[in-house]
Amino acid sequence: MKEFDGTPQEWESFRDLFRSLVHSDPALTDVERLHYLKTNVKGDAAAAIRAYEISAQNYQTAWASLLSRYDDHRLLVRNHIKALFHLIQMKSKSATESQRILDELNRHRAPLQSLGGPVDQWDDWFVVLGSHAMDAATILAWKEDVSSLRAGDRMQRSSSFKNFSSVAA
Repeated sequence: MKEFDGTPQEWESFRDLFRSLVHSDPALTDVERLHYLKTNVKGDAAAAIRAYEISAQNYQTAWASLLSRYDDHRLLVRNHIKALFHLIQMKSKSATESQRILDELNRHRAPLQSLGGPVDQWDDWFVVLGSHAMDAATILAWKEDVSSLRAGDRMQRSSSFKNFSSVAA
């Protein structure tokens, strides 16, 4: 399990994995759970639960402390959207770089959907945000690829963007 250091973008992954492997495991005692929790956090997250000595009584309180600090729905949504607006530009025109941008879009799309966002209605946003991270030649090639699509066919345009991004070179 990757240690959680308090980085908001890493919280959901850590939380879900910790719940699956430790929190929900009926074979573990709360002492063991707290031990695993304390050994899998560092930095700000470790500081948040440092005061809790390892005991059965402290596990639920320590876990609740992390949840109250990092499991803020509004903050999680904000951080994913903010990350989408700050995608790193392509360093070169390559399939690897195009795939990196597509992976980064998907890295935020799935959690936003899990958080209740209507991402199926946000395809135009994802296309715009992804295209701003691509180089001019790649965007021009994609625009030529979709020029034959009907103006209102948003879903097909979004699918075309995903397909094009994954094979662009």
